[in-house]
Amino acid sequence: MKKVLLIEKDAFLTGIYASKLEDAGYATESSDSLEEGLIKAKDGKPDIIVVDIDISEEGGLNLLKELKKTDSTKKTPVMVFSNMGDEAHFKKAQECGIDAYLVKSQYTSNEVVAEVKKILSRFNS
Repeated sequence: MKKVLLIEKDAFLTGIYASKLEDAGYATESSDSLEEGLIKAKDGKPDIIVVDIDISEEGGLNLLKELKKTDSTKKTPVMVFSNMGDEAHFKKAQECGIDAYLVKSQYTSNEVVAEVKKILSRFNS
């Protein structure tokens, strides 16, 4: 079973996405802070990390950089799921080596699950 790590400050959204992902056959783990999320990413070895960089703008970007330079997480796909939909934030996140950037208001929970599946299929082929 593939494992998804959700790093999201909003417990309500975490519950929704965790439930949808679990219904689709994924195991989930979650964190509501960047620091704890980084620890869970390093120790838990998720198959994909879905992170809300809105938790802290600079901290979110720093987390993305840290994930891509740490041996245990650098090959793990990372999908940003954010309220920040402007080009500047998108480019900053891309420069950190992310695999996808989704704006929360533009995706339903089912579409997020579909994106996770699509990314994982690219990494497992």
